[in-house]
Formats: sequence, structure tokens, C-alpha cells
Amino acid sequence: MRTFLEKQTFLETGNDSGFTAKSASLQLDTDESNLLLRQLSASISRSSIGYNPSDFAGNTLSTARAIAVSATTTSYQDFVGSVDTNDYYRFTLTDTRNFSLGLTGLTADADVSLLNSTGSFIAGSSLGGTSAESIAQQLTAGTYYIRVYPYSGDTNYTLSVSAAPSSIDFAGNTLSTARVITVGTTTTNYQDFVGSVDTNDYYRFSLSDTRNFSLRLTGLTADADVSLLNSTGSFITGSSLGGTSAESITQQLTAGTYYIRVYPYSGNTNYTLSVSAAPVLPSLSIVATDPTAAEVNSGQAANPGLFTITRTGSTAAALTLSYLVSGSATKGSDYNNITGTTGNTGTITIPVGATSVTIPINVINDALIEASESVVLTLNSGTGYQLGTNSATVTILDNDSPTVPNPTVSTFALTGNNQIDSLLASSRTFWNTSGSGGNITYSFYRNSSGSYYGSEIVTELSETIKTSVRRILSMISSYVNVNFVEVADTANSFGVLRYMFSNLGGGGGYAYAYYPGVGVGGDVHLSSAYESDPVNRFSGAPGNHGYMTLIHETFHAIGLKHPGNYNGSGTGEGPFLPGGEDNTTNTLMSYNFPGPTAITPMAYDIRALQYLYGVRSYNSTNTNYVFNSVNNYTLNGQVFGTTGTSKQSVWDSGGVDTFNFSGLATTDRYRFDLRGGGLMTTQSAFNSTSYTDRSGTGTYSMTGFGTSIAFNTVIENLVNSRSDDFVIANSAANTFSGYTRGVFTGNDIYEGTNSADVLDLSSYGLADLATTVSSGTLNIRLGTSGTIQVRNYFSSAGSMRVRVGSTFYRYSTTGGWQVAPSPALPANHGELVTASGGLTSRRDLPAAPDTPAVIACSCAACAVERRLNQLGNSALSDRIRRAA
Repeated sequence: MRTFLEKQTFLETGNDSGFTAKSASLQLDTDESNLLLRQLSASISRSSIGYNPSDFAGNTLSTARAIAVSATTTSYQDFVGSVDTNDYYRFTLTDTRNFSLGLTGLTADADVSLLNSTGSFIAGSSLGGTSAESIAQQLTAGTYYIRVYPYSGDTNYTLSVSAAPSSIDFAGNTLSTARVITVGTTTTNYQDFVGSVDTNDYYRFSLSDTRNFSLRLTGLTADADVSLLNSTGSFITGSSLGGTSAESITQQLTAGTYYIRVYPYSGNTNYTLSVSAAPVLPSLSIVATDPTAAEVNSGQAANPGLFTITRTGSTAAALTLSYLVSGSATKGSDYNNITGTTGNTGTITIPVGATSVTIPINVINDALIEASESVVLTLNSGTGYQLGTNSATVTILDNDSPTVPNPTVSTFALTGNNQIDSLLASSRTFWNTSGSGGNITYSFYRNSSGSYYGSEIVTELSETIKTSVRRILSMISSYVNVNFVEVADTANSFGVLRYMFSNLGGGGGYAYAYYPGVGVGGDVHLSSAYESDPVNRFSGAPGNHGYMTLIHETFHAIGLKHPGNYNGSGTGEGPFLPGGEDNTTNTLMSYNFPGPTAITPMAYDIRALQYLYGVRSYNSTNTNYVFNSVNNYTLNGQVFGTTGTSKQSVWDSGGVDTFNFSGLATTDRYRFDLRGGGLMTTQSAFNSTSYTDRSGTGTYSMTGFGTSIAFNTVIENLVNSRSDDFVIANSAANTFSGYTRGVFTGNDIYEGTNSADVLDLSSYGLADLATTVSSGTLNIRLGTSGTIQVRNYFSSAGSMRVRVGSTFYRYSTTGGWQVAPSPALPANHGELVTASGGLTSRRDLPAAPDTPAVIACSCAACAVERRLNQLGNSALSDRIRRAA
């Protein structure tokens, strides 16, 4: 046998005669031996070639090759494969360093590991194929090992290593080791580093009073983000702009301890953290604490209006401010001059130790017939304070009433829709406003009005109750196509709706009202005996049972009945709602009270009223409802709902509208049903309240609190909360948004979506989305920011678009994310407008497609007085027990 180099260069021979095995050996350089083995003739027989390439690195920890690792990159070449399965290198660091390793030049699959001084694994890289491997790790002083090993095949490699001096880490890497900093009025700067070897920097600071906190993160050379956390480490707010853009946070913080977290999104970067906390200036707000003033006749008690100006913060010094007087009322003619004013400007001082000051509006009585007039006070900006609510209005009512025509009594036909018909008065009567200019008149019985024409002994209501009734009638007129006009109450003239305290015919009880009709028709009787009861008093605020009863009795007076087989202590007149629908979450005409009190008409009530009195165009432009809780929202600066749990409804006749839940607390999980009659509530509250139907049909479960959507109201857009949301879409083109890269937005579920809907993930890239399909459900994982499930994604209604970056996609089980056309701009959904000829009692557009037109008549039945029996003592005692 002979062995040759390239070009037939003779190297060494062995005797090849006979059949005796012979051998020849030769040491070759690594690169040459690899080449030579490939070129040896395959025709050599009865021979074997043993190949042992040169091995510069040791094959065990104890024989590891010692190398120097410094700030300058050093490279080492060697080989691993079937005949050399491990290459070990050993190096030592004398201080903390940012260690970097690259394994390149691979012709087969090889991997690399970083080991500590005992050979235990620290980090590794094991990409597939011939992809280069890399490790980046911050290492403290000590001895370390590198292991290079084949995964499959034989390969040469180049090992490149360096260890740059580590950036000093001033900030702690956990909440418990957070760097303590001082945040004051003057901006303070802190420099540090985050990246692959330092993934979290935490800072801790404390405030002794409320402050306007400000933070900026600048000097970035890679993408890093920042969060503000409370004393337990829970997220308050954050900033996560892309690239090297500066991040910023501004937030008013109360006294307490807080944390700042700085963390990399990609890459390594130094940064400058700038923080400050400016003192909060006192905030001045004005409110009309008595918003209704009125002219009164001689001998009657004055009825002034009242403004109250309130300040927050310290009361150690007096605070002087100025204000502007405006409005339709004339000073000197309609009201007396306000102390401290000259012309249309005035000044007032909140004295030392006081948080507020009042400004009365004292009305001048005249003989003019006037519309209601207004006095508006607007606070001027100034030094040493900031403005909250800066304007308020007092309305002056005239006592010189013109003749306002009253509506007539007409009858109606049932609709065939049981949810409506079960609420329509058994008398089948309503107030027909076609001849009264769309007006329904109302008044409050006055003690000076003389004896009452009915059998009851009656007295005048308190001003607090009158104010609540006016608020309720104004609220009802936002749903239906009529105006409620207050008229003077005298012995000979009064409204068709008339409110009074009453002995209820001497029979005791709580309250009752008469259906629309002549004589006592439309009169509302309230027992004054319950005014000392904190739950049932009629002077209570929204959320109080007495306030709900004012709405309930008003509905009787305009043509609604109880939906169940009950009436006071007796039985009712059908048709009736099924027991599972008969509750105050659907209609406050019910005697079944699951959960807290309703503060507005509910979805069934609004639809029944709109059948009788037409549909009001209301909030018909694009409207943004910003929710503070599931039963409290802000609209155009005005808050609707209560701070405690309650239930209410939203009526919106048109526009492209948005429910924004981004400000909800993260301590609850939520359920948002965007369909007509759907409820915004918590997942724990959904169908969690049971009640036994007073009609005796059984026991049912219902949702006790939240905000419902009136029928024929379309909400197009939803901004999610930062907790777990269960969302049920409606049939409109919904857009679901609120997902911000780097911010945890909960684990959300969507149902009922269609091809017109859009899920807005525009702050994400496709690489951020881990997407799977299971039993028709599209599952999207947003890294550490939460998950999204779209149930029945591939239904016959079509697949919802998902916006990623600026591109729209749909997901396919065979092709993954597929580019989809951009959606059309959403239309203004079916605005319901009033008739050009004025308000009438007929609908301008149908409140429900299955309801016929109102039928007017003048038959004798219209003149029959129909009286509702009072709420029975059993109903009242039930409320008292529930409140207790």
C-alpha cells in the first residue's frame, strides 16, 4: 500500500504483496488532512485509513486549553466531529466583564456552552445547521470553561471571544434591591445601563404628599422601555415607544412609595433617567350646589340658587380668585347684584382654614312671562392655583307661566313583542302630544294650591325631591320624542303629571301613581313617612331605592305597568315577562330586585317608552364613553353613574361610538356584551345574583350591576381594559383596540366577531405574535403582554381582520397570516332624527322593527280613571332587608 499527497507526491509505502495486513501512518495539518481524505481513491482495497486531525483544545475539563480573554476579540481555530467530540477552553477573569463569544465558519452543525469553574452549565447556543452560534453574558471574576461540541457531522470552526469591561450597575435588579433615589421639585438625572446582561434596573422613591411626577428616559442607543409601579410592584403606567425614541411618563401621585423599572426591549444601551415631582397647586372647582332658582310671589319662601367654590390642598393661607359672570339672565332685573362684582367680573376670597365659599343668586320676581334664564359663573385662571371644573350654571325659573296646551289621552295597540307589551299599561292609555307641540306638562302640588280633587290628603314635596324629578324627566326626554314642561301649580291650573306627598288614601304604603287619564290621571303620590328611612326616602341620591321609585312611579304616570303578576300586595294584569327576564336589570318596573339599584331606565323600559312616545336623536355624533368602572363613565367631562355598584343604561342614536375601558381597575376581570340589551359588568358578577320571582315562577340568576346598552343603540369600537376581558361583538363593524407592545393587557376572549371587525395590534410586529388554532379558536400570544382568543374565528360570518403594524391580515390554517384589504371607513349608524315639523308622540323611525304604529283614538275608555295600587309592604320590607 502506498500513500500519496496531491500531484502523486510519494509519502510512504507499505508492502502490498500477499494478503498480510500492512499499515502506514502520517501526521498532516488539519486543513490538509481534511482535503486529502476527500481525494483518496475509493478503489483502495483491503485497507483502512485512520484519520485523527490535530486537536489544539483539550477534550476534558482537566485538559482544557488555557486562553486569554480580554476586551480585544481573540479567535481560535479547531475541529470537532466524530473523532473529536469535545473541545474545552479555560479562561480566567479578574473582575466583572461583559463576555461575548461567537462560533463561526461551520460546515456542519456544532454547538457551544459556557460553564462555571466546576463545569456546571451557565449559558449555551444551539442553533440548527451551520448557523453561527453566540453567547453574551455578564460574568464576575473567576474561572470559566467553554465547550465546543458537534451536533451532527464534522466541521472546522473559529471561536471568537472577548470580555469588555462591564458597565457599573448602580440600580438594583429586583424590587427588594432597588436603588433608593430622591425625587423632588428639581430634576435629578441618573445614568446606567440595561441589555442582555442586565435586564432590569429598579429605582425606589417615596413622596410625602401629592405631587406631579415626571420621568424621561433619554440617551438611548437601543430600544428600552420604562414602567412606573406602586408600592407592591403593580403596574401604574409605562412608556414603550419603538427604537431609540425617548420615553416619558407624567402622572399625579399621592403620598407613598413607588418604583421605576427600566428594561431593554432589544439590544444593549446606556441611558439617562431624569425624574422630578413638582408640588400640586391647589385646584379650584365651582359647582351649582343649588342649580335651580325661581321667582316666587310675595309671602312665599325665597328660592335662590347657590354656587360653591371649593379648593383642594392646604388651607393655611387665604386664596383670592376672580370670576366672570355671564348667562341669559340680567343682573338687576332677574337677580340681585352679586357681592364683589363690578360689571361682569367679580372677586372672592376663600378664607384661612376654609375649603370653600358660596355665592348665592337671589332672584327678583317680575310680572314678565319668560323662558327659564341662566346665570353662569366661570372661574378665571390665576397664579398659585389650577382650575378643575371652572364653570357652573344656575337656572332661574319663571313663575309667570304662559298657557301651555296639555296633551290629550289616547289609546294604543299592543305590539306583539312581549318584551314591550308586558310593560304597557293595562289601561292602554298614553299622553298624545300631537296637539301640544310635543309637550307633556308637569307640576308640583303647592300647599297654596288649595284642596286636592282626589280622595287623598296631600302636601308639597321638598325642593330636593323636586330637583330629582326634574332631573328624571330631563333624562327621560333624552330617550323619547317629547318635552316635559314644568308649569305653575295653582288651584285651577297644573300639569298633567302632578307630584305630591300623600297619605295614600289613608291606607298606608309607600307610593303609587295613576295611569294617563283625565282627573287624577298622571298624579304621583309619595308617602312622606319614609323620608327618615336612609334606603327608601325619595330625597335620596341616584343609587338610593327611593330615587329609583321616583322613576318607577313616573313611568306609571306616562303609561307603563309592572311586568309580572303582582301589584302592591295583589296580582297584576298581563301580558307578563318570563320570570327569568322580570328583574330590575332589564326593567325598573319589576318587583324583583337582583343586586344594586337602577339609576336610569333600563333597556326594556327605554324600548317600551320609545314605542309610546317616539325616538329622540341623542348623542348622534361620534361619541367616546370613558369608563371609570363598569357602572360609571365620563362623557364630555360629565360623569354618569355612581361610585358604588349600580346599574344604568346608555342610549345613543347614531355616530361611530366608542366604549373605552382602558382606565378600569386591574383587580377585576370583565365581561363586555356590545349587543342591544347587553351589559358591561365584571365576570364575577355575571349571572351571579339569584332571585325568586315574585310571581312565583321560580328562582333565577341575573347580573346585578353594570351598564347596559339600550336596544337599537350601536357601539362600534371598544378599547380593552388591562385585565382579562370577555367581549361579545355586535353585528356592526367593530374595532377592538387598546393593545400596546410592552404593556400587559390581560388574557382576552372575543365571541361573535365577523369579517367587518378589526383587532388592532398595530404596535406589534408579526414576529411578536405566537399564533395557533384549536377547535376553530384563533389563539394569539403577545409575548409577556397577554393572550387573545377569537372563538369561532372561521365561522360563516367571516374572519375578523387583525391589524399588525400598518398592514391588515387574516389568519389561514394553511398559510398563516395573509394580507387582507383595508376595511372601509365605518358608516354613521342609523341616526334617529326628529320630525322636521316638531315633536310628536309618534315614532319618526321605528324603535323596533316588529312594532306597529301608535293608534290614537278618542273612545270612552280614554276617560276612565285607572289607578295603580301602591307597592305593598312586602315589597318595601324586602328592600329594607336587602339594604341591611
